[in-house]
Amino acid sequence: SERVLLEQTLHGAAEALVEALEIASPVAFFRARRLESASRHVAETVGLEPVWEIALAGLLVHLGWIAVPSDIVEAHVAGKPLTSAEAVMFEEAYATSVRLVGRIPRLDGVGSIIRDSRSPSGQVDAATVVRTVAEFGRVCMLGTGPAQASKDLAGSYPDKILSALGSWEGVDED
Repeated sequence: SERVLLEQTLHGAAEALVEALEIASPVAFFRARRLESASRHVAETVGLEPVWEIALAGLLVHLGWIAVPSDIVEAHVAGKPLTSAEAVMFEEAYATSVRLVGRIPRLDGVGSIIRDSRSPSGQVDAATVVRTVAEFGRVCMLGTGPAQASKDLAGSYPDKILSALGSWEGVDED
């Protein structure tokens, strides 16, 4: 019962953070939910564990976007060029994500995945999954179809992860 209580507490804390993101930036919230779903799918498909940590990292990787004005988030997601000051905001947002997640006991693994996703290893690991999924989603949101997005990202991200994204049910929504 203690384990169940802990899981419910962690889940509730993460949901509260994501709900705050939804209020601040619906676009960032939408992206967070898609990253969670795709990260879970890829982790399950390629056999990475623990799946829940990878999915939660996908959900929370852009949590720091809560500190970025919503019009700038929308412009960024739409692929519009950022000013140097806006680019700094997004870099700081990742650090904010790591800091906020780090304040939740027992989510240190999730925080590490988010931190490491800024400079992934290029191997099939949790941080590279989150980074690849985020980049795949970004390219698809710019109007590129999933097949072309995979081709565009080939060579920069592991083929095994890109292949797993091709079988994600949410891919058609991009």
